[in-house]
Amino acid sequence: MSQEWSAIERSGVPRIEDVSASPELGEGLVRLVVKLYPDPPEKWSEIFANELSTLGDDAMDIMGSGILGADLQGLIRDSDLEDTIRKIDEAADAANARYEADVLPEVQRKREAREADKASKEQRQQALNDRAQALAKPDKSIRASRKW
Repeated sequence: MSQEWSAIERSGVPRIEDVSASPELGEGLVRLVVKLYPDPPEKWSEIFANELSTLGDDAMDIMGSGILGADLQGLIRDSDLEDTIRKIDEAADAANARYEADVLPEVQRKREAREADKASKEQRQQALNDRAQALAKPDKSIRASRKW
């Protein structure tokens, strides 16, 4: 997970492919691929799928193929194209809000705990180094006394 959170949103021009020529898929269907930016974390994708499912069966059809990396793709009815895009945007906004409220605080807490632990270990090592330095005696080894 990246260090800084950025809300996930639809990006660029949706890719739309007519698949109605495929008899097994049926008439009036298109394959829709939309780019999400930045790449969504796994937990966000779960929240997004749940939010999208609340917006109706036609919106949920887009999750048929799911989120692959930063691409959301699926088959939808041609007549539902604009409505599906609107529902994707709504679901993304809702998923961002839920992720920020429910998931992000725990992610940040864990990161802060790791950073605090690292700082504590560095301080402890520095204190040990300082103590060792205070206990030092002049180095009388052969290497220290050689003059070249």
